[in-house]
Amino acid sequence: MYKNPEDVKWGTFRVGELFSITRGTNFPKKDWIEGNMPIVTTTGLNNGVTEFISNVNDKVSKNAITVAGTGTVGSAFYQEFSFNIGEWVLSLDLKDRELNKHLALFLTTSISHQKDKYSYAYKLGNERLSKQFIMLPITDSGKPDWEYMESYMKELEKEVRPEFNFKSHEITDDREIEDMEWEEFFIEDLFEVQRGKRLIKKNQVKGKIPYISSTGLNNGVDNFISNEKGVRVYDDCLTVANSGSVGVVFFHPYKFVASDHVTHIKRKGLTKYMYLFIATTMNKMKDNYSFNREINDLRLKREKIILPVVSEDMPDWEFMEQYMKRVENKLMEDYK
Repeated sequence: MYKNPEDVKWGTFRVGELFSITRGTNFPKKDWIEGNMPIVTTTGLNNGVTEFISNVNDKVSKNAITVAGTGTVGSAFYQEFSFNIGEWVLSLDLKDRELNKHLALFLTTSISHQKDKYSYAYKLGNERLSKQFIMLPITDSGKPDWEYMESYMKELEKEVRPEFNFKSHEITDDREIEDMEWEEFFIEDLFEVQRGKRLIKKNQVKGKIPYISSTGLNNGVDNFISNEKGVRVYDDCLTVANSGSVGVVFFHPYKFVASDHVTHIKRKGLTKYMYLFIATTMNKMKDNYSFNREINDLRLKREKIILPVVSEDMPDWEFMEQYMKRVENKLMEDYK
């Protein structure tokens, strides 16, 4: 049985004793090109990730802890994979041992405990963070007890891990993508298409309904609101970003309010799995667009997507459902 935190010895350490610190550089958003590598900024959301880009600045790291130097000052996150270090972000690398997920989660919690002393006017730079004290469990010799921190987080993870109750889908169609006939369809020939409605930030009333905008993160959720008048509400459909992360497609099985920066795509009778298949296909459209070339209503309606078919004019909806259920079965099996 692992010891509770109150049963172990604790000591104080300056961050600079334990970590080497790298500060990010200015990398204006206008220079970002959409891609697969996260750029970590000073936001307190999405593990600090603001966007995924393909170009890199001169500060890239991996397997490190990031700390916001402004914005949500002092917020700390673990970055397991390669990332761009945004401006006013401090990247921490342990000096004497390799970081891992469980150790990092303990350390980010300790570092984040100090954030209340900072503000927009009291920023956090390399020198100030280096001198910052954090409290950690220690061994009898007074060194950080890395083994305890790691084992404690592993045990905690077991306690909070949700029960796994997934029941595998029954599969009746084993055909693969390459076995199918494919045809092009205009979006307007298959779907109802309507753009959301403008609702500026100052008029948004806090609530529980997702507000979908053109962000490429959080399934497009930009806020949670309670507005009911002067808005367009949808559910069980896709959204396509017209600006911002242009061309990004998400599925929404819940009620939401759509901004004028997204267009809703809906067809009666489609299931979650059919929509997820279509979303994957439609996401390929984004390569045709950019910050400077947005998707207007006419462009979107006349955009073509390629789908598997049972005949020249009929998409094979059943194949799409079965294929995505097979994908889900495989993902859930790997999760176990």
